[in-house]
Parts: sequence; C-alpha cells; structure tokens
Amino acid sequence: MESIRTKAARYRWELILLALIVAAAAWATGLSPYYLEAGQLLNSSRNFVFTGIMALGLMAVIVTGEMDLSLPSILAVCTVLLAKSSAAGLPLPAAVVLIFAVAAVLGALNGFLVAKLRLPAL
Repeated sequence: MESIRTKAARYRWELILLALIVAAAAWATGLSPYYLEAGQLLNSSRNFVFTGIMALGLMAVIVTGEMDLSLPSILAVCTVLLAKSSAAGLPLPAAVVLIFAVAAVLGALNGFLVAKLRLPAL
C-alpha cells in the first residue's frame, strides 16, 4: 500500500494545478460577488460546450498516443467559409450544409492521409 507522500509525489503536477485552480476561484470570488452565483456559472458553462464537444472528439486520438491538430484547422476553415458565405449573401441553412460537407471532406481526406499513406497525424 502506497503512503500518502508517495501518492502526492506521483501526482505532484496535478496537485499544483488543483491548488492553482482553487486559488484562482478564491481570487475571482474576491473580485466579484457574482462569481459563484448559479446564473453566472450556467452562463459561463454555455461558452465551453463547443470546446468540450471538440475535446471529446480528440480524446480517442490522444488516448491512442497520437497528436492530431486537424480538428482546430478544419474548424478555422469552416469559420472563414461561414463568414465568406454570409458576406456573399448565401442563406444560413445552405451555408450550414456547405460547411458540414466541407468539414466532412477535409476530415475524410485527413483520415485517408493518416490511415492509408501513413502520414503522421500531427
């Protein structure tokens, strides 16, 4: 059975990050009395939903020991494409369909390059 000191040494960086998160929360609470209110926490969490969904998609890649930067790149291409199509006057439903199609093609191309041509996922 491991001692507490051995476990603390093994998870040293995680404990440091936890202490920093607690310190940041305490500091933010001191700055604003609204920081820990339920409405504020729910509003803040809405902003992280999209990032969390992307992180779930990347989790399988990271667990297998790969590093894949194509998701943020495809997201950037689709963001610019949405802005350009909006500026060109394309209706939103058509632009969304176009963006999904472009994202699927880029993702399939990246998957082909990694799986068949054995290029590094990075």
